[in-house]
Amino acid sequence: MIIGFILLGISFGFGEGGYGHIIEMFTHSHTGHIQIHSQGYLERPNLYKNFEYTQQLQTLLKGIPEIQAQAPRVYCGTLAFIDKKTTGAQLIGVDPLKERRLSTLADKVGEGRFLATTSAESPHNQIIIGNGLARILHATLGNEIAMVSQGVDGSIANDLFKVVGILKKEVDSTDRNNAYIHIYKAQEFLAMDKRIHEVAVILTSHKKSRQITKEIKTRLNKAQLMGYEVHPWEKVEALFYRSMEADKKGNWVFLFVIALIVALGVLNTVLMSILERTREFGVMRAVGTRPSHIILQIVLETLGLSLMASAVGALCTLPLLWPLVVYGIPMGQPMTIGGIEITTFRAGFVPEAFIVPFLVIVTTATLISVLPAIHAARIKPVDAMRTY
Repeated sequence: MIIGFILLGISFGFGEGGYGHIIEMFTHSHTGHIQIHSQGYLERPNLYKNFEYTQQLQTLLKGIPEIQAQAPRVYCGTLAFIDKKTTGAQLIGVDPLKERRLSTLADKVGEGRFLATTSAESPHNQIIIGNGLARILHATLGNEIAMVSQGVDGSIANDLFKVVGILKKEVDSTDRNNAYIHIYKAQEFLAMDKRIHEVAVILTSHKKSRQITKEIKTRLNKAQLMGYEVHPWEKVEALFYRSMEADKKGNWVFLFVIALIVALGVLNTVLMSILERTREFGVMRAVGTRPSHIILQIVLETLGLSLMASAVGALCTLPLLWPLVVYGIPMGQPMTIGGIEITTFRAGFVPEAFIVPFLVIVTTATLISVLPAIHAARIKPVDAMRTY
């Protein structure tokens, strides 16, 4: 039972805790836990499906305690030029200060620095590019990139931007051909006034995404703010979420096998214990002990053993799980999930790693002990007394 508890605990530590770690990396990389768009934008992104990032909307989001940060963004497709080199790129307008609080974009800069946060540093003509874009354009720090796109008013948007930062090579693949500029410059570049395409939100926990999504929708309706769509990260990154859920279901099969092994081990132990004490049960029956009392005694013994085994198992699981949480297991071949490259798979200290093994061990052991207990209660005293 102790070994079974440890196996189940570590399995859940990797299953629930490991995926929790990946989800936090994934959502903090760019997506956020919740996204707000105009109607229909998520299904068919469009330059013209934008909305105004009003003070009323910002205040509404700030009023929800679970929301830690929010950041507006602007998106558009562009052609990027340096001399004779040209390629397509996705231009993203971000608020540097708010983006630092929400995502790990600033930490992804490998060369140069992140976008300036004050007008004194002339942020409006600065640009950060992905390493894929830098490689294609042969761009280096200090180069000027010409960007050409279409404004929302039908005009041709074009401007020069100075490269102040290049993202690291090992960042997720979705950033390789991205370019980031200040959101105010993006709005000016696309003639969008103060309108945006997206508000990304980070919560205290990714597990609250669906709950807070419903709360945001309710508050928007009460404030009569119409035309918005609010989606949790599970909807925004549906492919990643479905892949993760499918893998977790496969993990449950493995956990069921472990639980079955534990159950068989407990059954074998209880049966052996009863066989060794057949004479004892015969004496108990001979002196008038009721069958129900024998059944209760065996079940309570097994319950007590399972509780002690769970306590010892929990104490053993903690030191075994700790290095897997802190250091993880290095992967020989990096794994890409939703564009995020995972080089180390870490476990996590999650309640499920202790609660589920406890419930499985105690419940299984108690139920398994019932049949042998009934068998012991039916032993005839005469036959039992002949047993040596």
